[in-house]
Amino acid sequence: MKTENDKNVGNFLALIKLVAQYDPVLAKHVQHAEQNPGSVSYLSPEIQNEFIHILASTVESKLLSDIRKNNYYAILLDSIPDLGHREQLSQVIRFVDVDFQTKNVTIKESFLGYIEIHSKDAANLEKVIVERLKSDEIPLADCRAQCYDNAAVMTGHISGLQQRICDRNHRALSVNCDNHNLNLAGVHSAKQDPVVVTFFTTLESIHSFFSHSTIRWEELKRALPITVKRESETRWSARSEAVKAIHEGLDELVRLLEKLSEDSTMTPETRSGAQQLQACVLNFNFIVLLQFWNAVLGKIDRVQKRLQDPTMNFKEAATDIESLEEEFVTLRDGLSQAAVENSKIKCSTWGIEVDRRIRRRKKFLENWQEMQDFHQKKLRAL
Repeated sequence: MKTENDKNVGNFLALIKLVAQYDPVLAKHVQHAEQNPGSVSYLSPEIQNEFIHILASTVESKLLSDIRKNNYYAILLDSIPDLGHREQLSQVIRFVDVDFQTKNVTIKESFLGYIEIHSKDAANLEKVIVERLKSDEIPLADCRAQCYDNAAVMTGHISGLQQRICDRNHRALSVNCDNHNLNLAGVHSAKQDPVVVTFFTTLESIHSFFSHSTIRWEELKRALPITVKRESETRWSARSEAVKAIHEGLDELVRLLEKLSEDSTMTPETRSGAQQLQACVLNFNFIVLLQFWNAVLGKIDRVQKRLQDPTMNFKEAATDIESLEEEFVTLRDGLSQAAVENSKIKCSTWGIEVDRRIRRRKKFLENWQEMQDFHQKKLRAL
C-alpha cells in the first residue's frame, strides 16, 4: 500500500484514507498496512477492482430489480466515441416507480452502463439491445416507448431501429426528442448564411484565443462579468451562454483586446491575434448579429431548460414548442429591427462608421431601411 508521502495514491485509496479519519477500525487497518509493507492489506489493485466490481454489481442488481418490479419501461439509447475511438452505446431505462404503501408515483431513469458497438447500422443496434435486455432479464414485451435522437438509423420509419423494435413489440412506440429537434433547428439556422457562420466562428476564435493561454485567460476572467464559453452543436444552450457572455461584456472585451494588442510584454502572436479579433468585433455585422442572436438564443434556451425538467409531460412540451414558434413569428421583424437600432447605439459609442461599413461590403445594402430588411430576411430563414 502506498504511504502518506505518496502524492497520488489513486481515488480508491484516497477515499479509504478519508473514511479512515472518521472510522477507528479502518484507521488502524490503514496504519498497519503502511507500517508493514508486504503484509496482507486487502487493498492491492486487484482487490480494489474486485471491490468496485462488487459495488457496481450490487447497484446494477438493485436497479434491475426495481425495473422488473414495475414492469413497463422505456429505453433511451445514444452513442458516442470514447477517447480510445471506440463507439459506446449508453443504455438508460425510464420507468414509473410505484410505492403502493405511500401511494407515491415517481418517474425514474436508471443508467445501466455503456455497450461497446462495432457497427452503427440499425440491424446491429437491434441485435445489441435485444441481447442486452435478455441478459438483464427485462422482457422486451414490457417496453412501451423508445427514445432516440432523430438520426435516420435510429428513428427511420422503414428500417430504422425504432421500426425494428416495433416489429417485435408494436406497443414500443417511438417518442421524438423535442429538445433534440429544437437543437437541430438552431444548428441548421446558424448555417444558412455565410455572415452568420462567420459570426459564430468569431465567437469560437475569441474563446480559443484566450483559453490557449493561462495568462490571457486570467486577464479575461478579471475583465468580463461572465466567463466566456465555447459553443457546442450537441448542446445548443452552450451557444446561448457563449453569445450572452460576449454580449454582456462586449465593452470590456474590446478594451482588453486593445490592451493586449499594445502590450509590448506580450508575444508578437498574442498582439497580432488580439488586433485581428478586435477588428472582427468592432464590426457592424458582428454587433448586429450579437444583438440579434442574444435575443433569439435567450428565448430558445429558456424553453430548452424547461424541456429538461424531469416533471415535464408531452402536453406541456408541445405547448412550449408551439408558443416559442408563435413568439418568433410574431416578433421576427421586431427582433431584427431592435438588433439594428441597438447596434447603431453601440457603434456610435465605439466610433464605428456604420454607413461606410455597409457600403464596403457588397452583400450589405446602402440605407438603413434596406439593412433592416436584410436582417429580417435572415430571421425568416429560421
